[in-house]
Amino acid sequence: MISKMTKDDCEIFLELAKEFYVYPVVENEITEEEMSKTFSQIINDSPYIDGYLIKDKKRVIGFFTLAFGFATEYGGPIILFEDLYIRPKFQGNGIGRKIFKFVEKEYKNDVEAIKLEVGRTNYRAKSLYKRLGYKESKYVSMIKKV
Repeated sequence: MISKMTKDDCEIFLELAKEFYVYPVVENEITEEEMSKTFSQIINDSPYIDGYLIKDKKRVIGFFTLAFGFATEYGGPIILFEDLYIRPKFQGNGIGRKIFKFVEKEYKNDVEAIKLEVGRTNYRAKSLYKRLGYKESKYVSMIKKV
């Protein structure tokens, strides 16, 4: 089950984020303050980010966040899969595939493309994304914190 995050989900979001945001997944340490600021943006209806929890019948097993932008190359708005985390013991059961189908259906009329980033050595995720029709970009992602 996929559900939008609410103000009551702060504790579980922070717990999952702490599990997910560790080296080598991230290049820089992400503080609890930064995670809390992100959560605040999610629940305060920011036009830049949506956040979802992933649940099985009994518990929360992961989360994903979607950031919104514009791509000249596609002539319109796009979604960036900012984060996608499924607890390790639940991976490999088709949950990722369901998440992508959900996002494509939910946002189909709102965006021109869906973009994602994946670690260079995350072969398992890359394989899934390719099976779902995603292709490697010709671009290298670069960023500078200001």
